[in-house]
Amino acid sequence: MAGAALVAAGLALSPNPASALPSFARQTGQPCAACHNGAYPQLTPFGRRFKLEGYTLGGTRCGNSASADAKAAAPPSKVGANDKAAANAGDDYPQIPIAVMALPTYEHYRNDLPDKPDHGRTNDNAMMQELSVFYGGQVYCQLGAFIQGTREPADRRTFLDQTDIRYADKTKLAGIDLTYGVTLNNNPSVQDVWNTTPTWGYPWIGAAYGAEAPGTMIEGEFEGRVVGSGAYIFANDMFYAEISAYGTMDTNTIQAVGLEAGDETVSRFDGLAPYWRAALEKNWDDYSLMVGTFGMTADIAPDGVQGGPTDRKTDVGFDAQFQYTHDVHFFTGRFSYIREWQDLNASSVLSGTNAKDDLESWKVSATYSYNSTYTITGAYLNVQGSSDAGLYDSGSPDTSGWIVDVGYSPWSNAGPSAWPWLNTRLGLTYTHFDKVEGVTSGIEGNDTLLLYSWTAF
Repeated sequence: MAGAALVAAGLALSPNPASALPSFARQTGQPCAACHNGAYPQLTPFGRRFKLEGYTLGGTRCGNSASADAKAAAPPSKVGANDKAAANAGDDYPQIPIAVMALPTYEHYRNDLPDKPDHGRTNDNAMMQELSVFYGGQVYCQLGAFIQGTREPADRRTFLDQTDIRYADKTKLAGIDLTYGVTLNNNPSVQDVWNTTPTWGYPWIGAAYGAEAPGTMIEGEFEGRVVGSGAYIFANDMFYAEISAYGTMDTNTIQAVGLEAGDETVSRFDGLAPYWRAALEKNWDDYSLMVGTFGMTADIAPDGVQGGPTDRKTDVGFDAQFQYTHDVHFFTGRFSYIREWQDLNASSVLSGTNAKDDLESWKVSATYSYNSTYTITGAYLNVQGSSDAGLYDSGSPDTSGWIVDVGYSPWSNAGPSAWPWLNTRLGLTYTHFDKVEGVTSGIEGNDTLLLYSWTAF
């Protein structure tokens, strides 16, 4: 049903909790600041290459000890930054690829929620928003994984969260350095290494019950309910290209991974949905610039019955990211734009939507970090599209708002001496919507103030 699809799409601008894993730090022998800049999960050039190479750099499960190679590949200014123990911990500590994350939050809204959440209140909600266990790092030789299992105590559910399993290796082709690999994952763009595509784009932490914006298919409509696989190359340390294909899980599998109770009507892909990604990144001195494109197209059975009438959605995105890193200063600017074309042939019959719609979603954000410890981020988002009374309560998807976040990460450069890989980020986020689905006043759950403590160990 179109309404169910819209609810899923409404998750598109909900944040994905940040993931900077201590298991990666133990494996590489590097502090978290080597891959991140204090604003997790934002990656540095070194962090992007660690992921592209299959999460295996520094791993020892292949009859070799590669921690020295990991130290040599890391940015010189980050090797052992502020703590000699951090740079040598890859040798002194076992490479256990398990990490745990806890995310307690408190959220307050200027406009109360209209209805009391099942396990919350209409305002001033304090909760353990998420508890996650990760397998993060080398599995064997060139095979690595990022697998997240999450418990959301407020919603009383446990499920398989973001997952990316990949094999990667390096070679030379016609004298050009080439990294190549294959990925198996459960969310289009979870495999991406830039913080401009939907899964790891800003915002990274947000309120569980605050106001939300609608979004395009690729921004989370099928997150966790699909399985996809594809191949990628990264040539000359500059050009990235990937092609993947996704199919939706069957009902039994969806139940098994904890995402649905089994009695909901959920939309599904009818056949495979291709996903593509291309990006050009140039690094020089302390600067990095990326421009790229990504997209996905899918035939969708809105009532979940494959082989029957379908809708077709096609998303095409363009993005750019600029980074500056110099000693203790780190700046990142991000931009993304997604255009979605919707042929709603099935939904127009089932629920009275328009036969054709379009949707545009764009975001711009910037982060400044001092010593990978103190950060401030500002962002603006805007969604516009066709008016459709069958999809939106107000008849319009038009939404705009802005976000400000300040954070403090005391252990980005090295944790306590007793356990160098403990990592915590304390933060405050303020979110304001000027408009949500055409509504400009009395927006439910608007002007959200969020306090959070993100801890991983």
